[in-house]
Amino acid sequence: MTYKYEFDGFDYLLIDDNGDTIDRMDEVSVCFDKTDSVLLKHGDPKKVYKYYEETRRKIALLNDFDGGMLFDICFIQGRFPVEEVNKCLDICDYVGIFYKKMIGVKNES
Repeated sequence: MTYKYEFDGFDYLLIDDNGDTIDRMDEVSVCFDKTDSVLLKHGDPKKVYKYYEETRRKIALLNDFDGGMLFDICFIQGRFPVEEVNKCLDICDYVGIFYKKMIGVKNES
């Protein structure tokens, strides 16, 4: 199953490869491994943030004393360009580029 986002002027729509709308949200979020540029989860910010928190809790239980793995997991949400979000789904390590672009945009504001 493949997914893509569309923006209807108000909300982000998560669409499956059958053209069915899976979810509708006013912002989109991604959780990813910053070091390896691996997308872990995307979609509704509440659901993705819950995943982010659970993942960090599990990593903490591994006694990651230097915190390396804990600091690798990132969560961002916002009203991002839909084309950029879709590239995160389509291109394996694009989420790292996306993150740098979005941070750059945020810092210029």
